[in-house]
Amino acid sequence: HLGRQFQAHIANAVRSATANRQTGHISSRLTGMARTVETFVSLTLGSDKARGWATVYYCLRCGDFVSAKEALYAHDRYHVLYSILNQYAQQQGSQHYYWDEATMLTKNNGSGDITMNTFSSNYNNSMGEEDKFEKACWSLLVGTDREDPAMMMEEPVVKTMEDFVYMSIWYAIFGSTRPDQSLAAFGESIKKLGPRHFQGDDSSDCWSYVMPLLLSQQYETSMLHLAKGNGDEGILQATHLAIFLESTRDLSEESSQNNVLTSLLTEFTSHVVTRESTASNTLLYLVRIPDPQLQRKKIVELIVDSRHFEELGGSLSQDGNRRGENATLDKHYSSKEVCTLLEEAARMAYEGEDGRTKNDKDALELLHLAEKYVQLLSLLNQKLATFLKDTNTGHEREFWLNASNEFNNWHFNGRRTRAIEVLEAADRVDLVDVFHTLLKLFDFFNKLMMHDFENATPILDSLYLFPRSEGEVAAKVQSYNSGKSELLRDIFPSVVLGAMDVVYQQFVRTKHKQVGNNNTNAISVIIEYLKQLKNRAVLLNSFSCALGLPLDVQSRMTSMEAQMV
Repeated sequence: HLGRQFQAHIANAVRSATANRQTGHISSRLTGMARTVETFVSLTLGSDKARGWATVYYCLRCGDFVSAKEALYAHDRYHVLYSILNQYAQQQGSQHYYWDEATMLTKNNGSGDITMNTFSSNYNNSMGEEDKFEKACWSLLVGTDREDPAMMMEEPVVKTMEDFVYMSIWYAIFGSTRPDQSLAAFGESIKKLGPRHFQGDDSSDCWSYVMPLLLSQQYETSMLHLAKGNGDEGILQATHLAIFLESTRDLSEESSQNNVLTSLLTEFTSHVVTRESTASNTLLYLVRIPDPQLQRKKIVELIVDSRHFEELGGSLSQDGNRRGENATLDKHYSSKEVCTLLEEAARMAYEGEDGRTKNDKDALELLHLAEKYVQLLSLLNQKLATFLKDTNTGHEREFWLNASNEFNNWHFNGRRTRAIEVLEAADRVDLVDVFHTLLKLFDFFNKLMMHDFENATPILDSLYLFPRSEGEVAAKVQSYNSGKSELLRDIFPSVVLGAMDVVYQQFVRTKHKQVGNNNTNAISVIIEYLKQLKNRAVLLNSFSCALGLPLDVQSRMTSMEAQMV
């Protein structure tokens, strides 16, 4: 990467200078990349004096041994380093770059007894510009890895951080018997130098330190530094860097680095993405969290907090099947997994986990979308039973009644629907019976509340909840004890009391009609009807006693019956 980067830099610099007629006439026997590098050296140094060894060095800096060999041949074909360059050039072959992955070259040990001592014996401490570049070539070709790579920053030919890293990696590969250990040591040395060495006093210039960390494979440190040092933009960059590294498998085998990726994704989606992005965009990051359990939890939280249920989970068809062809979750999970995620989101909304406000209305919608009809019908039954007689809840009572009626018309309309299939498969069709009973009781109490006693009575009669004669009391008691759901059992005292109230109010109204009525036939009918109402009240009171209903309920029923004279 660094070699190709430098090749491109040199080529662009020469191309720009040529376009602006800044190169002048350079007499040269070099061709190709070697000629381009020679032109770059002339532009950079502004002197012919150092052109020979500087051209060789910059060819090596580009990773091109073939061009370096050509440059040295033109400058000093009998130089002792030429034989070493020739061996590397043969290995490079027709490639433009020695480090090409396809080449997969190994360290060349052909330098033999040629070492840096050979160079040092020919020069004193006073070196000119040309000598410095020659020394750099010697160092690259026959030098060994240094204990402190930071020392190379002092070499005049190492001007940039990229130069420094390139030289360090070069030494680790060519100047060490254990390149793996040398590379690891180089990475540790970068961390030891710390951000101040590369950034100076500019704490916002994170990439000056991040780049050498990345190039020395210190991925975890690089991402953490980037995330901490540059606010939201740093988190954004670090997260995308982590995603890229994970996709190239550089993070996949390191649990600690997976933890870094998880932390970055969590932080990014919590404080950066969600401010301006859609739920679908946020999901694209959450599905990359390596930990499956945490990934699932965060996605469930996204569903609950965003409330973009249709965008994430799809919609329902007329027969109650979930349609996920346009749902974002279905692009990453199977239909079954999506339904499970929606169900977990419903549970979180209903229970108000992690400090959230409980939202049973969202839970209802999510259960519906997830095709979880057993849980959904159980929730509707619970709400109907809760608001059955509670007339002080206003909009809440109205909402759950409307939701129940809408569900009833949608799924229990005489057609074979998905809800019926799910309930049958779970052997919970009993929930439908309880549901319809509660809807009728809701209607009963509404009529009782509006003093529509005549129309309230037929509703109760259609449910067959109470005995119609003394002979049916024992059977109804047994049915109550064995067959009624817990919800119906809980509200039954109120239902019995409501039934007695209807009988009592009808008795009072009918009794009032008798006053001042001189029609013999009408009075006879009224008296007969009053007897029927009284008998019904006695039967209800007897039934309540047989059920063992609470004493306060029995007391009120006995009181109403006693007044029916």
